Amino acid sequence: MKFILLLVPFLLVCCTGNDSSTSSSLGVEFSLRPGQQTSINGEDLTIKFKSVSNDSRCPIDAQCIWAGNAESNVDLTKTGNPSSTIQLNTAGSTDLPNEANFLNYTIRITELQPYPKVDSTIAQADYKARFIVSKQ
Repeated sequence: MKFILLLVPFLLVCCTGNDSSTSSSLGVEFSLRPGQQTSINGEDLTIKFKSVSNDSRCPIDAQCIWAGNAESNVDLTKTGNPSSTIQLNTAGSTDLPNEANFLNYTIRITELQPYPKVDSTIAQADYKARFIVSKQ
């Protein structure tokens, strides 16, 4: 009985899952928080959401002339190839694209939450982005 009581805490410490890494599939949206990464099933491709480096989106409780933009930094790695850091923008314009190509893949940001509020700062840990990866 003592053995079991000693074993339970060990298992809880050693065997709990790490939610910073997940797996996803091509063509299926997935969500990541800064610092989290996902591997694309069957592709040896890893996407890591590093940070939001700039968030100038119009706050939800304000009226703006322009919707603004948020820039997200993403690391892309495929086994046997050099990794790449890309910037994806919520604006999705020619100058501020919401998608980028890496090798024969296209990654696109489809959403970034939460939306800014007037007189409020969003902590990096509070962001959550949705992405989709497709093969060219």
